Amino acid sequence: MLDWDEYKKPRRIAGTLMDINERMAKDIELRRTSATLKALLKNLNEGVLLVDEHEHIIVANEAFAELFQTEINADDLEGVDSNLVFEGGGSRYFEQPEEQEARTKAILENKLKVVAEQLQLTNGEIIERDFIPIFVDEVYMGHMWKMNVVTEQLAYKQKLEEQKDFYETIFNEIPADISIIDGEGKLIFVNRMAKKNGEMPIWQKSKKQRTSDFSPHLTQRQQYFVEALKSHNAIKYIQQRQDNAGGQYYILRNFYPFVSPNKEVNFVIGYGIDITEQVKNEQYAELQEGRIRNLLDIIKDAVFRCDDSGAINLTNKSFKHIMGIGADQEAESLNFFQLLPPDTQLEIKKKLKILNATGYVQTGTFDIPSNDQSTKYIEYSLSMPAKAEKASFIGRLSDITEVVLKEENLEKIIAKEKELNYSKSQFIRITSHELRTPLSIIMVNAEILEMAIEQGLLASPTFDSRKLAVRIIKEVNLMTEILNQLMLISKIETGNMEFQREVVDIIEYIHDITDDLYAPHSDGRTLVIESHTDAELAYLDKKIFRHAIVNLVNNAFKYSANKAAPILRIKNSQEYTIIEVQDFGIGIPESDLAQLCTAFFRASNVGVINGTGIGLMVVEYALNRHEGAMEVRSVVNEGTVFTLKLKNEAYAD
Repeated sequence: MLDWDEYKKPRRIAGTLMDINERMAKDIELRRTSATLKALLKNLNEGVLLVDEHEHIIVANEAFAELFQTEINADDLEGVDSNLVFEGGGSRYFEQPEEQEARTKAILENKLKVVAEQLQLTNGEIIERDFIPIFVDEVYMGHMWKMNVVTEQLAYKQKLEEQKDFYETIFNEIPADISIIDGEGKLIFVNRMAKKNGEMPIWQKSKKQRTSDFSPHLTQRQQYFVEALKSHNAIKYIQQRQDNAGGQYYILRNFYPFVSPNKEVNFVIGYGIDITEQVKNEQYAELQEGRIRNLLDIIKDAVFRCDDSGAINLTNKSFKHIMGIGADQEAESLNFFQLLPPDTQLEIKKKLKILNATGYVQTGTFDIPSNDQSTKYIEYSLSMPAKAEKASFIGRLSDITEVVLKEENLEKIIAKEKELNYSKSQFIRITSHELRTPLSIIMVNAEILEMAIEQGLLASPTFDSRKLAVRIIKEVNLMTEILNQLMLISKIETGNMEFQREVVDIIEYIHDITDDLYAPHSDGRTLVIESHTDAELAYLDKKIFRHAIVNLVNNAFKYSANKAAPILRIKNSQEYTIIEVQDFGIGIPESDLAQLCTAFFRASNVGVINGTGIGLMVVEYALNRHEGAMEVRSVVNEGTVFTLKLKNEAYAD
């Protein structure tokens, strides 16, 4: 404030100071809040127009500008007189603009709250508008229009009403009494026939009662309804009734509960059909939707239907079992081709092309891994449905695993039988051949002795009876050896061979076997033994392993007549005790090596050399019992080397 003197000059100045920080902070907060609300209104999907008490626009969002096709951008509408944009001249956007202008004027004058008022625009759209007057302490501060296009919602609602009317019309025309009851036991709908047959009185109490409040003295109909409600299962029964004339008629009644995913019953449809004059089974099948699927589930074979891409749209229970689909998987959400191995996919797709081209049923088999890691064998047939809206096919699958395994087992039995018969034939042929020679020699020498006795020549110094006896004894020993070999094979095949390992001095053990038999051999040659080891101990069954050594060395001498003496080498490595038997004889053809240990098999180049073909079978058995291994190297006309390997194991105490 200024104080002036008589010369109009300021004498002094007086003033006051105020702290406006709080007021400025509140003003900033108010602006922030206002900005936030504006941003929120602008981002609403509904058209929004916020107007102050002076009819100036505070906020108009893009949805509003687009709805009324304003020439000015929504942001530029702020501060503009709303009468210029909408409330005055805006009536031109509506059908019957005069009426709408009068209505809008009345709303603004009376400041009446309006909710969901429907209006039709000239472009055909229908909108719902809300008018919200804004009062602060009973002082009018402005208003807000909120507008939303509801054309599609109304069309959808109308469609629902039309569908409702359509289905009600159908239900009323169906020659059956139909009632729909919700999960609370309240009657939702009855058709014309149900009203005629007295359905309303039966259910009228349930309009006010929950199903749990039904008294114990329920009618038969109510009892079945409660059972369907609690069990979530369709209930059907035949009701016998009496007409006004005293005649009997029969109604096939059904309660079908519609269950939501959360296992709650939304509603139950009850319907009854007069089957007195109709074939019961025909009507029953016609009314029971899904009955075909239940029948398919009884079939042991898998039945399925797919479209041409392999998408499964129908299966029975056996399908999941046969195809190994988990219980938690829905078969009808899978693709049939993807359940098959790649090769089988190609085969099935080729068969489907033939099916589509010819219409002839296609059949075949395939195999898939089973859940227990075994193989499952499946027989299939593919056919076309009688009527189909789009390309599809029907399949049948049969699990033939048991049949295939039986056939395979039978084939094995037959092969074993053939092998046994062959072995028997070989046995008879070889033994008869091998025994005929010594028997002939014994017979000849026995006849000579008999003649010498008859002619009194035994005492003659020129007659060598001892030589004849030696021949007979030699051949008897040969026959004994053949029979012993056959008895040994019999024990091996029947599992009667005892097996008892012990620690032995391997060098001493080999010498004990060979010194008596091959030093020298009967043909005058002496087995050469070479030791290339310092380790003298081995862990083996002396009796069984002796058979292996004797058979190998006997063969070495037998098949190398008039050649250098065979060699037996004893070696040792960190892992194995190794015994080699080498001869310089006729050798073994490469094509025969794979069958060497087969019973009664003999190499193709043995010629007239005697033998039974079971010696190497005994060698293989001995090595298998000792968990050892055998290797063979051979060159025809140069000789053969058999190498036996025994694992060096910790010896028993």
